[in-house]
Amino acid sequence: NDSLFKIMVYEILFGKGKIKSGGVVKRRVMEHIDKLKLALSEELVENNTTDFKQLLSQDVIMAFTMSKYVRVNEIKCDIQSGYTELADVYSQAELDNHIPSLVVLPSTCTGVNAQPGVAESRLIIQDKASCFPSQILFDEWLEKGGQGDMVDACAAPGNKTSHLSACVYDRSREDFRCRVFAFDRSPTRASLLQSRLSSAGARNVVVTEADFLEVDVTDSRYSDVRALLADPSCSGSGVVRSLERVIEREGAGKTQADDLNRRLENLRKFQIAAVTKCMTFPAAECVVYSTCSIHQEENECVVAEILRLHPEWDVKAPPRLSSWHRRGITTDGLTDSQASCLIRCMPEDGMNGFFVALFVKRIPVKENEDVEYTIGNCDRSTT
Repeated sequence: NDSLFKIMVYEILFGKGKIKSGGVVKRRVMEHIDKLKLALSEELVENNTTDFKQLLSQDVIMAFTMSKYVRVNEIKCDIQSGYTELADVYSQAELDNHIPSLVVLPSTCTGVNAQPGVAESRLIIQDKASCFPSQILFDEWLEKGGQGDMVDACAAPGNKTSHLSACVYDRSREDFRCRVFAFDRSPTRASLLQSRLSSAGARNVVVTEADFLEVDVTDSRYSDVRALLADPSCSGSGVVRSLERVIEREGAGKTQADDLNRRLENLRKFQIAAVTKCMTFPAAECVVYSTCSIHQEENECVVAEILRLHPEWDVKAPPRLSSWHRRGITTDGLTDSQASCLIRCMPEDGMNGFFVALFVKRIPVKENEDVEYTIGNCDRSTT
């Protein structure tokens, strides 16, 4: 039992220093314990430290020192009530300065999962960066008049979908301002999505078990879809809250790096296809593309290719994040101005690594034989 073996080694080297039981696995551990202790001592000497915690990588340390985030589900609870519920337990709770419904807790807070509000879906544990795509899409939808339906193209497990649903919930009418169509092709994931949305009270979400790339955009149900979210499969290279992913990345050698490059290329093709599909909906006005990746191949390179393939679209800087300091990287096919419209997050910002791009469809205005395309702060003209 590989997992049990590792637990016992940890307990002897870093825990209480002894194991009360364990049978054959314990005997195997004890056969090698002297060599394991010697190897640890040599590692400490080599790193000029007596504290084994100093042997941890910066990513692993970050995973345990980052703030915790809890989103107030506005379908079931107003923001102030949700915040108060958390502040009564955690005195250092604060409202986030970018996402209105998000509460920030210190990394030292424990037992958040066990809070009654979490069990009852009034409170939803969600990383701050993961809230950006839904909030940005809602803001743009609202700026364009708050009309039309929405799509979450790759929705499971559903945190972004339920956030979108909560954003369009009108507490005064106790009803939703639009529908959200959510897709996932996996029966298991679609079932999980439906279950989570039901718990969150997201009654306006229509879950469809289907491959989004095969969806018929001319179906009358989607005739008024104007705002779309594409958060397709990615490498997950920005996720540091998952210790397993951090360790996997640190252990990657050259062969694994070569495999990663091939995987990134396959992912990039799918990501471009997903965003392109969003742009084919007849009434589409804005599309948000996001990944939990820090790789340029999945982020800026995808945006550049989308803009090359679809010159009738451009990127726009999200007004809500005008003060956000970390922006996109200029690359082939992206101007400095366009790169500055893109949002990047890194673990040192206190959240998972993330990337968000807001695409907005241009509005052509013909004057003589020239065509001017107007689009916020990323205007361009062509003849």
